[in-house]
Parts: sequence; structure tokens; C-alpha cells
Amino acid sequence: ASNSLTEAAVTASWVAESVAGTSYTRRPRRCSTFVPPRPDASVVRPIVSAALGIIRDGEAMREAVATLLPIAANSVAASGPALVSLMIAAAALRREESRGAHCRSDFPLHDANVRPSRLTLHSAMRAAAALDCRATIRST
Repeated sequence: ASNSLTEAAVTASWVAESVAGTSYTRRPRRCSTFVPPRPDASVVRPIVSAALGIIRDGEAMREAVATLLPIAANSVAASGPALVSLMIAAAALRREESRGAHCRSDFPLHDANVRPSRLTLHSAMRAAAALDCRATIRST
């Protein structure tokens, strides 16, 4: 969240300028018969606090992914927060360097040749499942 808060503070005036003077048209809401459970992050919060704080390491993030994956894959109150946390962990695992306000204790250096990357929900779930499979194979 620290990078997000920093980015919000830096870009707030640009965002305000970009929407100034635009009109808003209210569209009628479509009602759905499906009502998802009310999000509950209480199960996910300790996992995120332990593995996805300012100082991170690959092993803790892999353990977090293994714990978050089954929660994210089910329709329970914690699945939404778990899914967001799983995407954060998957993105952080892909970045093998320290950048911004986050430090990887296992990769403390900054990579000067870093390139922009993109992570989709599908690719995050695929990466998490692959990590989970590797962990299962190692434990047998």
C-alpha cells in the first residue's frame, strides 16, 4: 500500500485536472440475482501483514500464495481480499529486486534495467497454481 499511497499523493492533481469539467451521466443500474458475500479481510490481514509488508522475502511470499490460493478460489467472504492479496504477492514474486518503498531481503539491489510489466488476474492465478504445485511436489 505504501507505493499506492505515494502514487496517489503525487498524481492527485493530475487526476483532478483530467476529470475537471467532464460531465457525469447516471446510468440505470442492472440488478443481479447473485449477491456475493460481504468481503471480510480478517482472515487475510495477518497473512498480508506477515509476508507483504515493506520488507519482503521470496519464501514468505510463496507461503502466503500457498495459503491465499484456496481462499481466493472459493466463494467465501474472504475470497475477494484473498484474490487481491494473491495478485500483490504474485507481482512481488516476479520482481526480483528492491524498488520503491519495498525491499526484498533476498534481492536487496535495485535493477537499473527493469522494464514495465503487466499482471492479469488469469496470469496471477496461473502463477499461484504453479507455485502451489511445486510446493506439493517438494513436500512428497
